[in-house]
Amino acid sequence: MYDNLTDKFEKLVQRYLSKIEKHLKERLSIAKDWEFVTGEISREANVIENMLSSPQKAEELTKDFLSQYKSGTSMENIVADLRNRYGMNEELLNTISDTGKPLEVIWSGEDEQGNVTRLASDERQLLRFLVQFMTVQQLKQRLPDLLTAEQAPVQNDYIYPVQWTANRDNKTEFVQLIYALHEAGYLNNGTGEITKIVESLADTLSVSLSKNWQSNLSASIHKSNSDYQPPIFGKIATAYGVYADKLITAKKNNK
Repeated sequence: MYDNLTDKFEKLVQRYLSKIEKHLKERLSIAKDWEFVTGEISREANVIENMLSSPQKAEELTKDFLSQYKSGTSMENIVADLRNRYGMNEELLNTISDTGKPLEVIWSGEDEQGNVTRLASDERQLLRFLVQFMTVQQLKQRLPDLLTAEQAPVQNDYIYPVQWTANRDNKTEFVQLIYALHEAGYLNNGTGEITKIVESLADTLSVSLSKNWQSNLSASIHKSNSDYQPPIFGKIATAYGVYADKLITAKKNNK
């Protein structure tokens, strides 16, 4: 499902972030006092961030994580480093009695520093914690734009009808175009679940995707030569050139 740990981490963060943003939009849509609710949301994000970074040992761990993550270090190396620096070895782990209870991300109890050590020693729990931590970090960055967008009144509820009118027997062309736009960062800054984006745009443009659309795309890639370019990209470039020539010619004729 995932190519590597970094890929898994990024996709999990985006999945959680999408769910949280959907929940926040629902809260704002029914709010009687918009400013009160937005203030609550901002405070909640700060509280959660503080909880994830407390106690001091956890704050050190999260700072080390962010430093490496922002520098482009792979998640495999980051996790290995954090486990080595903040966790404990197999021999020491065996001396700790297992209570049978899952480790809480929100630190509690007297042995807070011990909780951090046990967390860093468990790769699965550590990754889960880092996903939650990064989700909150990205949410705080996106909150201002999210809240502003939700506040802006809708000027016109009418949506002009648009349909995909290319060869309807070749749905792969549509998928190729959306994948290219997403990979280039033109859709959601290149983030989010690409399959959901394809299906959402297909629904908007009335494209009936087959159940095998993903495998059809994969087959079209693996069966092609390394320098192969799908015809749709050449058609778009040619069509734009024709359009530009028409405008230039019309301007010259009007002089």
